[in-house]
Amino acid sequence: MPPTAATHRHLLDVAGLSWSDLKLLLGTAEAARRILGSPTGRVDALKGVNVTTLFYEASTRTRISFENAAKALGANVNSVAVASSSVGKGESLVDTVKTLRALGSNVIVLRHERAGAPWLAARVFDGSVLNAGDGWHAHPTQALLDLSVLLRNIGAKDGTLKGRRVAIIGDLLHSRVVRSNLHTLRAAGAEVRLAGPAALTRGFAEAAERSGGVTLCASLAEALEGADAVMALRIQRERLDGGDRLGGGHGHLGAGMHAQIWTDLVDQPNGTEVLDQHRIDSRSGDRTHMLLEGFKLVGEDQCVESHKA
Repeated sequence: MPPTAATHRHLLDVAGLSWSDLKLLLGTAEAARRILGSPTGRVDALKGVNVTTLFYEASTRTRISFENAAKALGANVNSVAVASSSVGKGESLVDTVKTLRALGSNVIVLRHERAGAPWLAARVFDGSVLNAGDGWHAHPTQALLDLSVLLRNIGAKDGTLKGRRVAIIGDLLHSRVVRSNLHTLRAAGAEVRLAGPAALTRGFAEAAERSGGVTLCASLAEALEGADAVMALRIQRERLDGGDRLGGGHGHLGAGMHAQIWTDLVDQPNGTEVLDQHRIDSRSGDRTHMLLEGFKLVGEDQCVESHKA
């Protein structure tokens, strides 16, 4: 791998990263992606580095993705089973982080249900903290992954997303992914359209007003019009209650929305997300690619794996 001139010790959020920072990270990621396709599938770039995954929320794809990546770069990898650790006896995040450092951890990959937890960890850890998702706040590595996939598939010749339109639809309110994607997509020059049930887009009208190039649309059709890519954020039943509940009559979804699509985005009993691609494509044209949260970018003849959790 080529050396990188890292300007940040931690990766806590993408909001503090410039387009130059993002390009540096994307270039390094591309080099790492080529390593995975090499005969050995690994290098010793992180030989002797101890990486610990510390997940306070359940995760499969994100945790294993981090662990596999660290191993491919030659790191030593440990995973803390929070449910059976001293956290169950009341140990605080700060004490856990200090313990991990004392035991030799150089890098901590942290997912936590509380927004801001990675910043707290970074204050007491003299290694590097990578935020793998904190509450509803941020998911920087997912945003970087999405940006990399989009640039490879619909990027402009200058290596940006200028002139490209990306629609993000579904449950915006509870999504840490959309908050991170708004920064990276705008930094890359993309126009962003947002849409979802009114109860699940609260606060995003103000966010759109503060950020040029972002529009909260009144209808799904408006959001999908002319889109080059669509990110469909699943609506999670466990996060819906009261006025946010999706009833059988779809009475809470708001006028002008295509109620059946929102229902299709709700978690199904087998844990998959379902989206009727034909209904969406018929509204947005042949150029649309479907970027389904957590699984794949679907184009005419392509299926690129992603790892959202």
